[in-house]
Amino acid sequence: MATPFLSGLKYSDSLTVVGISICTAVICEAISWILIYRTTSYKSLRSSIDKSSKKLESMKILDKSKKSSTSKTKKIDRVETSLKDASRDLSLFKFKSGAVVALVLFVVFGLLNSLFEDELGHSRQSTLIMGPSRGVDPLLDSARPHHNK
Repeated sequence: MATPFLSGLKYSDSLTVVGISICTAVICEAISWILIYRTTSYKSLRSSIDKSSKKLESMKILDKSKKSSTSKTKKIDRVETSLKDASRDLSLFKFKSGAVVALVLFVVFGLLNSLFEDELGHSRQSTLIMGPSRGVDPLLDSARPHHNK
């Protein structure tokens, strides 16, 4: 059921769903910003990943131009390992806020369900009480056995 504000409009239910979706997207982005992007741990992980990536690229470029030694290879492996660890930590950090966003989405889906439950429940009840319409679909009508009295 649409809100009283939108009840006079032709597409009020659609506008209600779009409005709720936009508000939910803004709320989810705000939660992500609060839990992830503004924190110092995210910023430090991000800068560590950027530094490691640049260092690894420069080491690989230098390694290609010269013959590789075992010490250079070990240094590259260490930088790659630290880069993988920092990326894993960052993914775990984002996963935690993703769980909170998922919880918010479950609440919003419940809200949408309760908003439109009356309309769907009413149409289902009328179908159950009155039964399906007969003779509307010629294919179904021809498939039904006809009883002659």
